[in-house]
Amino acid sequence: MGQGSREILGRGSIYTLATAAPMVAGVVILPILTRRLSISEYGYVAIAIVVMQFGTGLAGLGLPTAITRHALVAESGPPGARGLALMGGAIATSLAVVSALGLLAWAALSGTSGMSVFVLALLAAGAGAVAANVTAYFLAVKDAWFYVRIAFGLSFLAPAAGLVVVLIGRATALGYLAGLASVYFVAGTVAILRVLRLKPISLGRADARAALRIGLPMLPYLLSIGLASGSMVFVGNRLFGLDAGAETQIAISVGSLSLIVISAIFNAWMPAILATPERERGARLEETGADVAWLAALGAGGVGVLSPWLLRFVTSSEYDQAAMVPVVSVIGVAACVAAVFFANIQLVIAAGATGKMAFLSPLSLAAGIGAALLVAPYLGLVGLAVGFVVMYVSLAVATSVMARRTSPSRWNHRTVVAPLLAALALAGLGALLPISGPSSLWRIAAAAVIVAIAIRRLYGTFRTPLLPHIGLDD
Repeated sequence: MGQGSREILGRGSIYTLATAAPMVAGVVILPILTRRLSISEYGYVAIAIVVMQFGTGLAGLGLPTAITRHALVAESGPPGARGLALMGGAIATSLAVVSALGLLAWAALSGTSGMSVFVLALLAAGAGAVAANVTAYFLAVKDAWFYVRIAFGLSFLAPAAGLVVVLIGRATALGYLAGLASVYFVAGTVAILRVLRLKPISLGRADARAALRIGLPMLPYLLSIGLASGSMVFVGNRLFGLDAGAETQIAISVGSLSLIVISAIFNAWMPAILATPERERGARLEETGADVAWLAALGAGGVGVLSPWLLRFVTSSEYDQAAMVPVVSVIGVAACVAAVFFANIQLVIAAGATGKMAFLSPLSLAAGIGAALLVAPYLGLVGLAVGFVVMYVSLAVATSVMARRTSPSRWNHRTVVAPLLAALALAGLGALLPISGPSSLWRIAAAAVIVAIAIRRLYGTFRTPLLPHIGLDD
């Protein structure tokens, strides 16, 4: 492993802290919240959170990707990216306020009650989009800790504040959303103030148009990724019943742990590749792509072989854990395939040629759903996992073609063949090894081997120090 992988995995480990915050919130806050609120009130909370998640992505207009790219590639550089971050914040705030006012008007005209929760959710989504646009700039200048602080605030402090309101004040969905939204507003304000302190700031019409041209096609991708697990759960419900849908959701959540880590590493990976001179970008991507793919394969393999104990920790005996174990293992393959997709999409973003993502992303989701519908009747829940993987395979293939057509940089995909094969082999191992009795100890032995290999590779990465970082704030 070279210097490129050291920087990406080292900084990526910091971003992984931000992805851990929602998991911590789920373990610590969710059990208390569900016991404090009635089922109906928590139902409002669940819907409001979905509104916030999708609202944040929609209000952001895909601009975070464009802002990071702009700071590293565009002629106006960081000053222009700061201007785009402020522009994105203004657009997100306007969309959130207009949507909230529209919802209030509709509720008044129709006589519908209980809409205040969703008004707060829409406003919080706007604040979340503001924070996302600003942190996209700080990804480019490699200020990882500011990104982590904002992400930790949104993912952990916000639900914690909502829980405090529920515990000492109103045990209602509105009380919880009020506490949660207040932290979102603070995070958005802090993010904007941080950008305003940096000079100079510029925003030209050409930069704004280019950012929207690059960012808007990424919205269907964000929505498709967000809908992926839910789509497989829906297919499971339709084919096998509600219990199977619940089991699918949990299995996908556990099996996606490695995918979550790789997604966090992407926050460090993309700025590093975009900052590389175009003539060297392919070689650096080739080196780092193989290392990230190996990390994904080994991480997913470890989760797969340990899945019986992980599932026993997160579920009760009412769940069919034996049926969920192979689902977890197969889902892990998506993490390694996603590493290939992330490698290709960076070249597409660098070329500013994201336009086709507007329809390729939904088509990839449709391919995954189609594959699940086709094979699930024969493979059971494992067929749903296959559909999930197919979606990422489709994205990886599509972006590979896009990269070759739009980018002058090239990287040899043969470098990721070995980790992809390893991911498939480890998925089979995790799916087929015994899950109970003395023979299940083979899983412990397999996990020990995987950990040893991972440590050896990581040691090779971090045994020499990182080169000094040159900032881009000026």
